Amino acid sequence: MAEVIRTAVDRYLDETADPSAALAATFGADPNATAPSRDEWARG
Repeated sequence: MAEVIRTAVDRYLDETADPSAALAATFGADPNATAPSRDEWARG
């Protein structure tokens, strides 16, 4: 498992990669996300 994680981190930090594009593609809020109204919540 550690080898898989290390490989992923190495590829993520590759000097030829654009970190801004990688961060924009993987972090942040989803602008299309919706949340149900509180009226829809099941209260017990």
